[in-house]
Amino acid sequence: MTAPRASRSSSSAPRGRSRAAVPAEADASDVLVALFNSVGELHDTLERIYRPARLNKQKFIVLTALARQAPAPALATQLAEIAGVTRASMTTLLDALERSGWIERRRDARDRRAIQIHITDAGRALVDAAAAHFRDVCARLIQKTDTTQLARLARRCETLAKDARALSRCVPPFPAPAKA
Repeated sequence: MTAPRASRSSSSAPRGRSRAAVPAEADASDVLVALFNSVGELHDTLERIYRPARLNKQKFIVLTALARQAPAPALATQLAEIAGVTRASMTTLLDALERSGWIERRRDARDRRAIQIHITDAGRALVDAAAAHFRDVCARLIQKTDTTQLARLARRCETLAKDARALSRCVPPFPAPAKA
C-alpha cells in the first residue's frame, strides 16, 4: 500500500504560493506531511505541464523504458513492473499509447501467444522531446537550490523510501473503524 497524499485542496494557500514553513521543533509527522504536500505539488505541476501532450508519469516511464531498450521489444508484464502498475492498468495504458501512435503491439514470431511492445518513431520523438523539456523544467526548478543540499535531500528520500518499504512489511494495516 502506498502512503496517502495529504490533501492540498483544503488549504487556503493559493496555488503557486508556499505553505507555512515547518517549525524547527516539528515532529516527524509534521515533517512528513510537509514532504508529502511538496511531492504532491511537484507531481501535480508536472501533470499540468505535460497533460496537453496527453503524457503522464506512467506513459513517460513506459515510453522511456521502450526507448532505452529499442530496438528490442518489451512485454506488457515487464512494463507494468517498471511503471509500478497492475497488468490490467498496463493494458489500458498500452491501448492509449497505441491509439496515439507511440507504440505498436506485435505477436512474437516464436511464441504467438506473446505480444511484444515496440516504440514507434513518433513515440521515440515524443520521449526525446519530453525528456529534454523535463531536464529544462528540472533545471529551472532547482536553480535556486544548493546542489549539495539537493543531493543530500535525494539520498535521504531514497533512504526514507527504502525504510518505508521495510516498514510496510512489519506494521499491520490500520484497522477500519467499527460501524456505528
